[in-house]
Amino acid sequence: MNTVEKANDELKEFIRRIPNFPKPGVNFRDIGPLLANPQALGEVTEIFNEYWKGRVDVIVGLDARGFIFASLLAQKMELPFVMFRKKGKLPGTTISVEYTLEYGTATIEMQKGAIKENDRVLIVDDLLATGGTALAASQLIKKSGGISSGCAFVVELEELEGSQKLEGLEIQSILRYDERVPIYAGDFIGTNKEGKLLLINRLNFPSGLALPGGKQDAGESLQEAIIREVEEETGFEITIEKQFGVYDTPGRDPRGNFISTVFVGEFYGTPQNEEGKTEVVMLTKEEILAKNPKDFAFDHFQILQDYFRSLES
Repeated sequence: MNTVEKANDELKEFIRRIPNFPKPGVNFRDIGPLLANPQALGEVTEIFNEYWKGRVDVIVGLDARGFIFASLLAQKMELPFVMFRKKGKLPGTTISVEYTLEYGTATIEMQKGAIKENDRVLIVDDLLATGGTALAASQLIKKSGGISSGCAFVVELEELEGSQKLEGLEIQSILRYDERVPIYAGDFIGTNKEGKLLLINRLNFPSGLALPGGKQDAGESLQEAIIREVEEETGFEITIEKQFGVYDTPGRDPRGNFISTVFVGEFYGTPQNEEGKTEVVMLTKEEILAKNPKDFAFDHFQILQDYFRSLES
């Protein structure tokens, strides 16, 4: 049975999408910002704990990033933590399983006796991609006499269909991504009566100043989504006047193939920060252009430059 945790959009802000790494055509999911944030890391551990508590006896971490999450979870659940490592990395007597990769084979090992007969074992890793390593881990657990209770992943790349390879195992994935399915969203360029433009700092997001906006939910139009999201993020009421452009810059958003329609309008009222999440910033055109582009999230500085040029033409 495959069970997938509902995606947590706030945690997704800590997963960076790096295009063309480690080779062209690959979109790498970087968990570095999540590891750097104690609150986010603690939330991941708690989500795993709530789902698996009382159901397992041993926590296995897969080499190497799986060790981070598995060890934290084992401590939280007060259970033994066992490392499954690449061949030749563990001392003493080991047992191993060889498995197939895209090009060639690999071997994972565990120390003999680390898993006892009929131990219920949870496999933990940062990422579910093709599923080959997790499947080999399940085979190694069986070889040791244990029982594979399931797998827990921080991130699942659904387009690679790794869960199909793990058929029969219970799977928990906190954050799911599918490069095959675009995410449609909107950004808002708003100006008030004093000529200032509306920006926000997302406090839990590492990339800097951004245009307010967000993705649409089921049953609402994109304009309705922008109005809702901007009002939640800033406290301002807004009026949308026109569509400015569509941007799909690679790597622009950590959630996937993110296509954003940019709208232009006015904002008015009293600012109200979304506590712990956003800080409202109002700047003039001159103040924006005087800033370093690196002060802005993704391509937001470029969007604003394009908008200012359009006003001059």
